[in-house]
Amino acid sequence: MDISTYWQTVKKQSKELTGVKKISAGVFHGSGIGSSLEDYIKAVKSEDPKKIKKEAASALKKTESYLNTIHKKELATGKKAMTAPQLKSAKIVGDALDKIVDQLKDVVSGKSEAGSFDRDGDKDVYDKVMGKAEAHIDLRNKVAKDALGYLNTYKKLAAQAPKLVQMGQKYAKAAETAKKSSNMQENMNAVSLAQRVVGEVQSISDKITKHYKANIQSDKSDFMICRQDFAMNTVPKQYLAEYKKRHNAAWKPVAQAGDAINKLRHELQANLESVMESADTAEGFSMMGKDPEVQIAKIEDIEKAANKIFGDAGLAVKRIAGAVDILAKAIKNNTPLDALEKAVNIREPDIQKRLSQYKEGLQSAKKLKSRVDSLAKGTEGDAVIQAAKKAKAPLENLEKMAPKVSSDYKKFTALVTMARKKIEAGENV
Repeated sequence: MDISTYWQTVKKQSKELTGVKKISAGVFHGSGIGSSLEDYIKAVKSEDPKKIKKEAASALKKTESYLNTIHKKELATGKKAMTAPQLKSAKIVGDALDKIVDQLKDVVSGKSEAGSFDRDGDKDVYDKVMGKAEAHIDLRNKVAKDALGYLNTYKKLAAQAPKLVQMGQKYAKAAETAKKSSNMQENMNAVSLAQRVVGEVQSISDKITKHYKANIQSDKSDFMICRQDFAMNTVPKQYLAEYKKRHNAAWKPVAQAGDAINKLRHELQANLESVMESADTAEGFSMMGKDPEVQIAKIEDIEKAANKIFGDAGLAVKRIAGAVDILAKAIKNNTPLDALEKAVNIREPDIQKRLSQYKEGLQSAKKLKSRVDSLAKGTEGDAVIQAAKKAKAPLENLEKMAPKVSSDYKKFTALVTMARKKIEAGENV
């Protein structure tokens, strides 16, 4: 909020809070403060340093004159006769004038550039009507700090995962080498160590997942509560633009921390899948033989994971296709430019995330297929073959979607480009 709007708001707040329009004759009238502050803001917008200082000096002179010769004088001579609401109104106005004088002095002296007021007038006035709204921003600021703390904790827990992946690969290779040399003991040790590595990475993942579900994913968590936008229809108009700017700015670091946490969890999941694949590979070279029932049970576990990946990635595919239809219809139906711009701004980042989700699903699908092949390899029986086939089916179906996903995404980006050109040109689509 600029200094001119601040002064107008203070006057309005004084009346709204106390019911007092003026302390006595002359207050808010004929002071010249309002018009001089408007001239100062015009100079600020011109970005001409000389004009800014000139108008700041003029506004400072009028503000100080009014403050010292009228406002303080009225308080000194009429304080005893004033009612409680009048005294409160006088304090609000006096405090605001002091703030204005301080800022104008800083500008005139070159101590600071033209600034703005974050809070509209007296704190009591602002808190009365904006307490809940400000609490929502405060919560977002708190969550941003908490989320960074969570991220650092997760990083420390997951720091060993890449090394464990390398160890898993090492043990899988050792199991193969031991089998070729017919060294039963070394073969058994390598298989056992590869499985132990899985347990270590799984333990890290479980700790992070438990904390994540309780502190971020839970509907009752501060993270999920602050994720919802504050009800802007409850914010008074004189505060709305400035509040919305700070409200959105407060969410940005929360979203960034959340994205970083999700990236870490995806990387950890990829590490877990890698060590599982290494363990399966090591077991494939085991000289102890394979129990078909044990292998089938492991394959069935993979099938559950495969169905989940297919479901999540399949939803992403539908969202991409749906976005294409929505934008195509918006352009075809001559949607107003503001509505079209809103549609683009909402869907473009969402579709980017959905595409990433599908690609991550594909990567996981390849690893799971490899694990199924490793488990089924060298295990006799039709039951194992059927279990492997069933587990790989959703993964193969996901891979078959790739051409459509690529095509739909190209259509979407072309529609976004078309819409943005129309919006920039100011043409009605």
